[in-house]
Amino acid sequence: MGESTVRINNALKKRFSSAVTSLVFHHKADFLINLYKNNTKEILSSIDVFGFRSAPIKASFKQFGVDEKNSFMCYSGIPERFTENKNVKKFNAKLASFLFVGTLIKRKYPSEIIDALTIVYKNNDYKLDYIGGGFESNKIETKIKEKLLSENVTLNGRVTRDKVWEKMIESDCFIMISKNEAYGLVYLEAMAAGCITIAAKDEGFDGVIKHGENGFLCEAGNVEELAILIEYINKMSIQEKQEISKSAVLTASKLTNFKAAESYLRNLEK
Repeated sequence: MGESTVRINNALKKRFSSAVTSLVFHHKADFLINLYKNNTKEILSSIDVFGFRSAPIKASFKQFGVDEKNSFMCYSGIPERFTENKNVKKFNAKLASFLFVGTLIKRKYPSEIIDALTIVYKNNDYKLDYIGGGFESNKIETKIKEKLLSENVTLNGRVTRDKVWEKMIESDCFIMISKNEAYGLVYLEAMAAGCITIAAKDEGFDGVIKHGENGFLCEAGNVEELAILIEYINKMSIQEKQEISKSAVLTASKLTNFKAAESYLRNLEK
């Protein structure tokens, strides 16, 4: 949802005052405050029902009186086929295989994963797969050479969705600690595959992932915090890891395409 949509909604509400209006927000309230300054509350007054793509986005609108009564969550879903099997992993004492899927750009901090794993795994006894392309691939290639990680880290480039799913099934842990992430279906797919999934705090998937219950949250781009978190997970028992995996699969099973659309319609009908 952009600035023009807010303006159009505002104009339509003035003309059709009895109509109920609803907008779904993909960004935090800051971008509207920067545009409308002290007039932001007045601009938003033309909206009767607010939809939000993530919990942090919703929280940013509380200052304008938006609460549970006049808002709802608009999560997207994944294909039902990803949740047909309960993909709970066996795990070893330590996480052994890691995966990143996404565009290799700075705000997604892909190369920082190598830095964190280097801190945790002194003997380089891990595997890390990158799927996706982008400008950060050169930086990753440099780190692979400097840290002698050609046997550990693989840049797979862009692959089919089925191949992504295969890699998720093979991997213990999915990591993407992005900044300015509105939502991210790839996290949900990783959870459906039973991966221990690590996303960024106060970003698009915070709220779907509940830290320590169905996955983990880390400050976006924070290498030291990510390393500490991976060490913490490694110290958990295999059974504890499996409980996280089970909870991740259960969360994903509740957010399929059909169930997400059904929830969307049910909230609008209210």
